[in-house]
Amino acid sequence: MKRPIVLLLALLGLVISAPAQTASDPNEGSWLTHDAANGTFNFSWWGLTGRTYFIQQSEDLLTWNYFSVIESGVGDVIAWGFTSSTGKLFLRLKYTDVVTSDPFADDFDGDGMNNWWELRVGLDPFLANDPNANPDGDDATNLQESIANTSPTDPAPVLTLSGPAGASLVP
Repeated sequence: MKRPIVLLLALLGLVISAPAQTASDPNEGSWLTHDAANGTFNFSWWGLTGRTYFIQQSEDLLTWNYFSVIESGVGDVIAWGFTSSTGKLFLRLKYTDVVTSDPFADDFDGDGMNNWWELRVGLDPFLANDPNANPDGDDATNLQESIANTSPTDPAPVLTLSGPAGASLVP
């Protein structure tokens, strides 16, 4: 009997409110809404104090990519708005309980490269990526690219490091 009632409510265009977002929810109270008139989405969740959050998205539930988002929980709702033209959209939260005062500069996987840089270049901030790898073949390692804030997948930027007394080091 409940199914027809819910269907009837949906057909009548009545809005069914989102579940309350509380700290006791095992899914952090995550909620995705879509504004069809504006073509925008809103993803929100309860941000527990001391927890650092990352958002992943997928179109097929097999391949997950990170948004360039890092949020620190402060015991309140966290919300992100965005647009998407994809036919399918799945989101999930990843988080860490590692205490941090600066989640952008920190290195949760201990590989020497900060979380923000890893997110921006498509690396997983929770997996130790090889700091000595050189995926673009430009003779600069991932670690050197992170220090210079360049892309590890674009061989075009030439990375020049300065050593002591202005000596130039080209990797």
